Amino acid sequence: MVKHFDLKAALDFIRKGYTKGKEPFCFTVPEMASAINISEKKTKEVLARINDRAQFWRGSYLPNYDNLVVSAPVFERVKDWFK
Repeated sequence: MVKHFDLKAALDFIRKGYTKGKEPFCFTVPEMASAINISEKKTKEVLARINDRAQFWRGSYLPNYDNLVVSAPVFERVKDWFK
């Protein structure tokens, strides 16, 4: 089960990375897991939950969850969640 705190931490990670001026912002599951201090398995669950609501990866994750891209449309869908 995905916890609210983990969702918020993941979204904060996405917001911070995107707003650093790198358009689009790319990250991997291990990078996010390390940044928010949860396991990679739990990070995948969190990303799946976010994707279920935002549909910003259109349901097509790469097999190893590498190079997930946060573009402007993606950021618009999640920027105000849990602020």
